[in-house]
Amino acid sequence: MNLNGTVKSDFLPVLGVGKAESKTACKFKAPFVSKDMPHAVSINVDWLALMTECGLQAPAPENQKPIWVNDSIVLEYQGKGTPVFNYSWKVYQDGEPVAYVHTHSKNKKIIKENTAKMEIFNQVLYSSELKQVIDNVMTACKMTVIKNISRLDISIDGANHIPVFLNQYVKHRQNGGERIHRNGKAHFSPRIFDEKTASYKSFKIGSSRKSIVVYNKTQELEISHKEYIRQAWDRAGLDLTSDVWRTEMRLSSEALKEVEGGFNLEQINNPLYLLTFFRTQAKNFFEFVDMRGQTNVTYGTVIDLLQFEKLKIPLLQKIPRAITDGAYKAKMAIHNGIKQIYQNVHRVKTSIDAVLTNVADNIDIYNLERWYTRKLPQWELQYSNPFTDPGSHKLLYLMQRTGV
Repeated sequence: MNLNGTVKSDFLPVLGVGKAESKTACKFKAPFVSKDMPHAVSINVDWLALMTECGLQAPAPENQKPIWVNDSIVLEYQGKGTPVFNYSWKVYQDGEPVAYVHTHSKNKKIIKENTAKMEIFNQVLYSSELKQVIDNVMTACKMTVIKNISRLDISIDGANHIPVFLNQYVKHRQNGGERIHRNGKAHFSPRIFDEKTASYKSFKIGSSRKSIVVYNKTQELEISHKEYIRQAWDRAGLDLTSDVWRTEMRLSSEALKEVEGGFNLEQINNPLYLLTFFRTQAKNFFEFVDMRGQTNVTYGTVIDLLQFEKLKIPLLQKIPRAITDGAYKAKMAIHNGIKQIYQNVHRVKTSIDAVLTNVADNIDIYNLERWYTRKLPQWELQYSNPFTDPGSHKLLYLMQRTGV
């Protein structure tokens, strides 16, 4: 294992597989075909967009020349913005373009003031310096806090058995077979049928919130000419004498928030962490179960398509969907409760305690400690008045319970 996005079968003992296991034992046992697992796969982030707090000033109309922030970073205003931002900048590091930064929201009710969007260029995502580039761009553009990741794509290249399995699965289902069950309710769409091979050329599972796409990346590179991806494959030890297929997970900010703690950018160059995040999001989504001898899917055997079990890739903790769905209403209830306390709507101690208890419960249930800690100072300024003491007993109970 190294940090260029490589997982090689030579490293299976290091990753937790018993030393008795060899490459020849590393087989893909599909229900319909037997296919060797690849010697290696290439694992990378293929798309990254971040929303941040940003203090970058608007470009002066009389001076829109490139701005040298330091000896390494240059900002070039593009003369326009996007549908939601007024200004767009191209960021160069050591003469090479590394990111777009979009600033100054057109509608502050939708995107708050001092919020910016950073889009990392694709070639940077395949570099070992990715995290350093993110830090450099944030410093240069006066970005202080990452609010969220608005889109993240994780690609696994070289797992050519995936399209073989999916084609067999489609034929199995078309013939009325029920032995193989696909977990989850996401829409499954095989695409572009090739009559010569009697197989589909690509697949999509899911929607814009979360999806997995499977397609022939070698053929796509003949059009896009992204040679740095071929170089990443070469470093990973992929067999480039045949086509390389990609299995790519595309995650929106909504899907990313389902994982407790979100995505850890400090681990963005760690292929093991990328596999962990991939497996967590694929659970009950891109997962197939062999129902042989079973009638209840719970007791079926999960088909280890990407050898997560063999490699002992762990699962991250996910926030229950029901709690995720209720978070917005919980935030409203917390906000209204604090507002009522500051505006002296409740004057009886039992009533005040009931409101604070409800607020604290919502914070606990929906894991909103960080959000509440960030919002409380704003509410204090907005709602406090000479007759309200922010440190009074009215908020003491809540502060003690939440650790604020």
